[in-house]
Amino acid sequence: MPDDNQINNVDEQRSGKKPPRLNLKRKDGSGKSGPEPRPEMPWKKTSRTLAFWVVIILLSVLFVQFYYGNQEEIVQIDYTEFMQQVESGNINKVTFIEKDLRGDFKQPFSKLVNGRKASYSKFKTYLPFDDPALVTKLRESGITVSAEPVSINWASILLSTLPWLLLIVFWLFMMRQMQGGGTKGIFSFGKSRARLLTGDRPKITFEDVAGADEAKQELQEIIDFLRDPGKYQKLGGKIPKGALLLGSPG
Repeated sequence: MPDDNQINNVDEQRSGKKPPRLNLKRKDGSGKSGPEPRPEMPWKKTSRTLAFWVVIILLSVLFVQFYYGNQEEIVQIDYTEFMQQVESGNINKVTFIEKDLRGDFKQPFSKLVNGRKASYSKFKTYLPFDDPALVTKLRESGITVSAEPVSINWASILLSTLPWLLLIVFWLFMMRQMQGGGTKGIFSFGKSRARLLTGDRPKITFEDVAGADEAKQELQEIIDFLRDPGKYQKLGGKIPKGALLLGSPG
């Protein structure tokens, strides 16, 4: 005899009704059938973040090198060489910054620096002593003389420290990722994670437990011993064997 399922299928075919189909649409509303996309693995997200920081640091280092590489090199000369260039008429202008002198040559100045000979158009030197007649001599030689106050070049300081700041931020980020991305981050390093669970401690007493009189009596003796161990020690009593204690004595 045909079973109930076969009878139901025959009835549905006669009535013209089709059995309902499963809705395989995705939750994103795209309307495409198929299985839902799998969630992204955490290590993939961490890898992309790591690659992002590496690219940022490399770009910062390249930017700093490009910035300083495009600046014209300045040769360091001693005071004797400076006076020789003044007497030979090869100095175009001089700027005083306290005891530091910076200026331009009229003709490129060649000097052996770090084992290689190079030509420079700018120089800097240091005044070993105060010479009131120096400014007069420079003016008589047709050299433009100016002075500037001492100032801090914040742009150079920022550019030189930018790669290190990015490395520190990257290190802090990685330390936080290694600790599970908690809100405390590395500032919780070395702190105890112990918690006082007095509020969540169960409040069941011996009176709430029915039966097991021998077990309750043994446990009560252990509790009494922990509360007042001196009383039992005077009588020669010891903690029952097989009891696993946790915490400080007493």
